[in-house]
Amino acid sequence: MANPSTWKAANTYALNRMVKICLYSFLIPAFMYFINPAYILISTVIVNTLLILSIFFFTERFLDRTYDEKGNKIDMNSEL
Repeated sequence: MANPSTWKAANTYALNRMVKICLYSFLIPAFMYFINPAYILISTVIVNTLLILSIFFFTERFLDRTYDEKGNKIDMNSEL
């Protein structure tokens, strides 16, 4: 991270994303119970792993859209 403000923004964004993913991860076993009960464990592990790994991708994308390479916040109004 370039500076403490980017670090704080990344942590806040990732935490919010993790809370949303946690809510989805509770629904996966319930959904799979009705689709195919024999594969609840493996499907839950695979989907939860993908959801957790997606946090890195979305946090990096957030930082790229919000901050420049030096860690300065990008002014969205100047591009209009």
